[in-house]
Amino acid sequence: MERFTRNLPTWALVAITAVAIAVIVVGRSPVHVAAASTAPPASPHEVTVTGTGTAQGIPNRLTVDMSVHRKRPTVQGSLSALHTVAKQLFASVEKAGVAKKDLKTTDFDIDRHYTDRGVRAGWEASEDITATITPLTLAGPAIQAAENSAGTGVTIGQISIDVGQDKPLLAKARRNAFVDAKTKAAQFAGLAGEPLGQVANISEKVSNAQPIPYPSDDFDALSNASAGVARLDEKSVVLQSGRQPLTVHVTVRWTLN
Repeated sequence: MERFTRNLPTWALVAITAVAIAVIVVGRSPVHVAAASTAPPASPHEVTVTGTGTAQGIPNRLTVDMSVHRKRPTVQGSLSALHTVAKQLFASVEKAGVAKKDLKTTDFDIDRHYTDRGVRAGWEASEDITATITPLTLAGPAIQAAENSAGTGVTIGQISIDVGQDKPLLAKARRNAFVDAKTKAAQFAGLAGEPLGQVANISEKVSNAQPIPYPSDDFDALSNASAGVARLDEKSVVLQSGRQPLTVHVTVRWTLN
């Protein structure tokens, strides 16, 4: 070997030495190359179902929209007159049994007033008020009190009844919806031959009961009450509230063990 290497040029000796070192390193530290895996991780078996639950409630709340208005030659005059009549209406309705917190101003407006011929005739100020009346037996006295306080200066608008407190109904409807969903999921799991696992996700959609509207035309007697044509009291207003449904749709995803 010594005789052979003496006759080799310098560049060949360097190459031979490098190859020898590489062989030693590779021999001592073997390198293992693994192919990259492209398969997605296995996901657990799941079942997703939607359950529906409904609870019936008895409407016990009446909502009535009212408007008071006054016409005067000047802006200040119409505002002052409106303030007086609105204050009288609030006081009268409260005296009839409606709580102050259940009376709310929803709109206010002041505009020029014109005659049928288009002639300017001063200013008209108006205020829209919503009264929430509970129980329903107060409906007649409260509406009559509003009319008595302002006469022809008050207009009765939309009247509707609904369920005042729906939290207990919502809880019951949710419970019914979840039981319905779990029953369906257990059936599907049994058909698949796997036991029902844990809940992975829940979402819900609530369908609230819509208020039952009563056209204001049914209460035309209010506008004629001051002329002695008709009077409203707790016995003259008959409201059959019936029942209103509250429905919950719940979508639940279960794992299958």
